[in-house]
Amino acid sequence: MSQPLYFLPRVSWNRGQNLSVTRSIIREAGLADIFSDVSEDHVGWSSIDGKGPGDCSGTIICYLDNREPPRRQGFYPTEQKWSAVGDGSKLWIGLDKDSKAGPENLRRATQHRGWPIDIGGQEYRIPVIRRPDGHSELPSDMIFDAAGKLAYPLKPEYQDYFDVFDIVCEWWRTKELNIGEEDRAQALRLAIQAFGLNYRYGIAEHSVLRLIDKENFLTILALAIDLPRIDRIQEAQKKS
Repeated sequence: MSQPLYFLPRVSWNRGQNLSVTRSIIREAGLADIFSDVSEDHVGWSSIDGKGPGDCSGTIICYLDNREPPRRQGFYPTEQKWSAVGDGSKLWIGLDKDSKAGPENLRRATQHRGWPIDIGGQEYRIPVIRRPDGHSELPSDMIFDAAGKLAYPLKPEYQDYFDVFDIVCEWWRTKELNIGEEDRAQALRLAIQAFGLNYRYGIAEHSVLRLIDKENFLTILALAIDLPRIDRIQEAQKKS
């Protein structure tokens, strides 16, 4: 197994640059979220002075946060498959032809509680983002509210995920997740967001890895709103 490599065309990487400059380069390439929880010291890099992907010079970067490093961190066109993201002017993603990226290569350091799903013979875990009753398994604070009562508000960095998944709960209530063609683009983006909480996986990675498809995107959404637990509760209520 091997993680993706990221090629930044016409970017010269210099370890002497300060953190803000480094982060601005990553952000400009659209990789701010993928590298959001990786310190600068855990960004692997190799400079391509000649012709790299797209016949450009540039820099290849990868994340090295206490995991096995990529088998090949440079540009080896006969042993790697490189794909342009968009028009390829800002980013290419490279995959080792002999070693596919799996859950251990993509996982984030923080894994949120959720449900397992088999994708391509590998087990991934989808976090419970928002239940239809308004609860979540995402990290929460523990505080006293204005009235002095104990409260568990979501940590601020997860609030946007919680808010946007209200539409998935609404799809379940009104359509039982029988999502029509008009909502499928939004549904795919939400499935990628859910997947991306536990794994370094966004729109760019999806364009080359394609772990989410027509067969499993609804399952991912169902797991993200904790439908297996709801089904168990409803089944137990019927039996009682």
